[in-house]
Amino acid sequence: MRVAMALVTSLVACSIVASSPAWLVVPGDAEESSNLASIAVVKAMGKSGRGAELVPSTHAARQCGLRAGVEQPACFEAAAPGARVLVVSGVVLRDRFALTIAVLAKDGAVLEEAGDKGALTDVDELAVTTLGGLARALGSRETSDAPRATTLEPVPRQEALVLPAAPASRSRAPAWIATGVAAAAAGVAVAFLAMGLQQKSTLDGAATGELRHSQADAIAQQANTDFSVALGAGVGAAATGVLAGVLWGSP
Repeated sequence: MRVAMALVTSLVACSIVASSPAWLVVPGDAEESSNLASIAVVKAMGKSGRGAELVPSTHAARQCGLRAGVEQPACFEAAAPGARVLVVSGVVLRDRFALTIAVLAKDGAVLEEAGDKGALTDVDELAVTTLGGLARALGSRETSDAPRATTLEPVPRQEALVLPAAPASRSRAPAWIATGVAAAAAGVAVAFLAMGLQQKSTLDGAATGELRHSQADAIAQQANTDFSVALGAGVGAAATGVLAGVLWGSP
């Protein structure tokens, strides 16, 4: 008889848990104060008629609070997919205790957060008052998990509308590339022409005996090199400019 009663009791307990998904209470860090605050929150949730359980130390969600803030939502979503999660943090300040509770959304982000401070001996009361301030967020999170009835309505059939195919527009990328190359070549030509003229001016303006023969020869060679590069770049700029004009003018 006792075995039968125990079996019935177990079945009833299992059905209650299945019909009322429990909240997962996760300490925000590895401090003992946060674990103490989490236990108080589990008690307070039970008093309000909500099921709650403290995640074990081996649960993957325990590590999420130790990560950087931007990494925590994805961590909680992966560690407890679809679960209702409360992240609880507690800090001891001499004989005072600060408690913070965060309600997480389905994607692991903070839906709402609240906190309270009080005497170190009043942790259970702090948990009750803080949860009271989060009543709306708790209800919103629970409502989002409730199944919703969906009514399917027939969609009226419509005749297919055939649109004439639009003429394919020609890409202007080659024209832009040719224009860019022409502009770059023109810039190089101007730059080297200016340097060649500067070298020539230096050579022409030097007084007799001011420059040694080797210096004058080096300046003259550099000027010739600059003029050659400027000429080549100018020819290239002219050619690519003509090509760009043709590409822009084509339909």
